[in-house]
Amino acid sequence: TITAADSAFAASGGDIYARPGNYCSESPVTLSNGHTLHLGSGTYQMEIAAADSTTADVTWAIDGAGPDKTTIEACAGANKDVISDVNFATLSGGTNFYGTFRVTISGLTIDGNEASQTGASYGIRLYGRAARIRNVVVQNCYSDGIWVEWGGTESDTGAGTDVEGQLFEVESIYNGGSGMTVKGAPGGLESLVNFVADKN
Repeated sequence: TITAADSAFAASGGDIYARPGNYCSESPVTLSNGHTLHLGSGTYQMEIAAADSTTADVTWAIDGAGPDKTTIEACAGANKDVISDVNFATLSGGTNFYGTFRVTISGLTIDGNEASQTGASYGIRLYGRAARIRNVVVQNCYSDGIWVEWGGTESDTGAGTDVEGQLFEVESIYNGGSGMTVKGAPGGLESLVNFVADKN
């Protein structure tokens, strides 16, 4: 399983390559600090609960072959975020400086499978700073398509303390809530380039 591969790397970091298929039996899939999940062409049914921290910088990446080729679809009736950091609910609304840092989500369509959900579930929900979300389509989520949040106090004094989150070529469409929610200090999101929100 993807989670078993993630556990095998432990804290050493590494690259995980997965084949398309139904991963609902292990969902949410875990993704640890320093790990990259590579998804090829096809549909992956799962949710991903990725690492975060209240005391240190945590980074990870999810890399697809392009939104026209790679889709992550929420499991039917899961009522969970498709991609989120594992402690988002605890960190949300707080002032912690950490959470996630420089995580990358790229080259994907994220489908919330709204017709098969009955409760709050989001496409992407992240607490942290300097996230990079690029070349992504988020659609059909029961709640918001994207939620980015950071409540820390800005301390951008050099490399490694930057806070500027970036969205580039992102489309959030046909979601049951907002196309995107931005909450907290501006470090959660600094730059929007070629962003489209429609029919939310």
